[in-house]
Amino acid sequence: MKRLTEFEWECCDDGYIWRGSVLVPASPSRSRFTPPISGAGQPGDEMWRDVFLIFSDTKPTPAGIQSFAMLYGLLGIPTVAVRRRTYSTRLARALGVRRPQTIQEHGEPLANWVAEIRDMKRVIRLYLNKQYAEFWSLMNEKLSDTVAPRFTLNGGGLNLIPKNLLGFMWLQLGLKSRGRWILRECRVCREPMAVREMGKRPSRLTDKASCRVTLSNLRKDYRDGLKSLAEIARRLRTDAKTARRWMEET
Repeated sequence: MKRLTEFEWECCDDGYIWRGSVLVPASPSRSRFTPPISGAGQPGDEMWRDVFLIFSDTKPTPAGIQSFAMLYGLLGIPTVAVRRRTYSTRLARALGVRRPQTIQEHGEPLANWVAEIRDMKRVIRLYLNKQYAEFWSLMNEKLSDTVAPRFTLNGGGLNLIPKNLLGFMWLQLGLKSRGRWILRECRVCREPMAVREMGKRPSRLTDKASCRVTLSNLRKDYRDGLKSLAEIARRLRTDAKTARRWMEET
């Protein structure tokens, strides 16, 4: 079975807002994205690297969930319909509208988001604790609901196609977990990132291209004497001893 080569997902251009406890699109405007399923494929695709990890680290609050949705969209889980009036009561009275029309919107309940974040955290914790049998058992359970096999049009292959963004994240986690990885913190932005296990030396030190450039510039400034070790330590939010070690690494 071949792994996924392309996945398209639709996001609201104007973000998402809460209608009570339901997250709904802020407008009808949509854009489609084709994120790479594993890692950052092309320049500009880095925001899609390890989305499962970003999701698991999302605060299960309305504000935290809305921030995630602003970047990646809704999960694609079963939605509920909510109704809102086209005018507020006060505006309708001012316009002389006796019975304002209502608009039906479809969105995803807060409780569903919280449950999915909790499940992702739990499965990642199983992997990090090396409880691989239970990890793969739960992975298979999640993938059976969110990912579907599809034959190619020429009948020569079989692909895995996520049904939604949630399936994309579970498949991304599964594909990544076929090799060993651990969690580390980016040295610049301090965000958690998944890196390959390479003993004491991580496979990479930074999360994004901008962080790599920042770290490289700080090392150059340190070598040229343009920044003191104290300044660099403050920028990297670490102590002077650690900052020195990072600056002297090759």
